[in-house]
Amino acid sequence: IAGSAALEPMFGVRPTQFDGQKFTWIGSANDEPGVCFAWHNTGFTRAQDLFDKELVLGTSGTSNLDFPLALNAVLGTRMKLVRGYNGSSAIMLAMERGEVQGLCGMIYAGLVAAHPDWLRDGKVRTLMQIGLERNAKLGDVPFAMDFAKSEDDKRVLRLLVGWTIMGRPFLAPPGIPQDRRQALRRAFDATMADKAFLEDAAKMRLDIASIGGAAIETFLQDAYATPKPLVERAA
Repeated sequence: IAGSAALEPMFGVRPTQFDGQKFTWIGSANDEPGVCFAWHNTGFTRAQDLFDKELVLGTSGTSNLDFPLALNAVLGTRMKLVRGYNGSSAIMLAMERGEVQGLCGMIYAGLVAAHPDWLRDGKVRTLMQIGLERNAKLGDVPFAMDFAKSEDDKRVLRLLVGWTIMGRPFLAPPGIPQDRRQALRRAFDATMADKAFLEDAAKMRLDIASIGGAAIETFLQDAYATPKPLVERAA
């Protein structure tokens, strides 16, 4: 499933009839750190530019809408959102045409897969990385959490973007036998370390950055323990 679904019951945006903590979390093969990037000729070259002047973004919903909204509200960035695009591919075409200046919240692996030449040839400037923790794949790209002014701001952002550490998790129903839960987790972890699996993933340009089921449980326990006023602010 999408990692963000595990936290949806907290916000009440859509009717949900489940508790994200109760599933048997097996693991996720990938993380999905988000990035904010701008077209090379827009004059946006560093994270501070997002606070100093208005960057016009294309949005289509999901993380490329949620993430810039969160950064504007919590950190004080000045991104202007142009809604209505039909997916990230349409937004990237709009960037090439000069309709919009950038995109924020796109999963970094998606950018690498769709337009590796943009990064190689300097057609875009990666301004900020977004996630629960700084990601080694993004090197010294400034980290959104470092701009938070308080611990409360950080906790709100963790609720909104923290799911990126478990991009596409696998899960089983609640309450399965303990030995079965352990077997599924062991099998998943073994697969993530399997040489043939990793070689096949590399051929398909699939990024493998796995997280185990126990780590997902720990993250969700912390998220669901967030004080109600901060959950309401995030919602």
